[in-house]
Amino acid sequence: MAAGFGVKLYVERGHLVLNDGIGRQRRVRRYSRATAKLRRVLVLGHSGFVTLEALRWLTDVGAAFPHTVTLHTSCHSLRSLHIGDQPERLLAAVQGLQLVTLPRRDECCGFGGTFSVKNAGVSTAMAADKVACVLGTGAEVCTAGDNSCLMQIGGALRRGNAAVRCLHLAEILASAAPGELPP
Repeated sequence: MAAGFGVKLYVERGHLVLNDGIGRQRRVRRYSRATAKLRRVLVLGHSGFVTLEALRWLTDVGAAFPHTVTLHTSCHSLRSLHIGDQPERLLAAVQGLQLVTLPRRDECCGFGGTFSVKNAGVSTAMAADKVACVLGTGAEVCTAGDNSCLMQIGGALRRGNAAVRCLHLAEILASAAPGELPP
């Protein structure tokens, strides 16, 4: 969501929504004027990280990350935002990174917000299935663009004493030099 000058711009169910508090006809004219010179929108999450929506325009950010990585595709990016292969394309351009395909990567990790609280047993079983897939890749790092998924998968990995680390996609893309994994 971007807000300023009385205008709120956000993505809802995969669509860009402009809400400026005025009628539809005036909004359409105002939006046309505002986008006449617009070339690129950078969407930042509340934490300041570049969101997956912004990745549609990026191809190579000059990152270096000499590790074996597997990518979990979150339900939100897959089913709501329809992100597609942008994260894979970005990771493929990272110097030194070896991307390993995660089996059953389109399956939920089991977090789902309150789902994990209301259905703890099912959530835990889904996380165990996801962790088995992650471990089967032999990757050092599991990445995703959704902190909730990383929390779910990372917690299950830690409880199983697995050596695999979970890192947000933005942390990998921000890596400029080879070396140790971020803390």
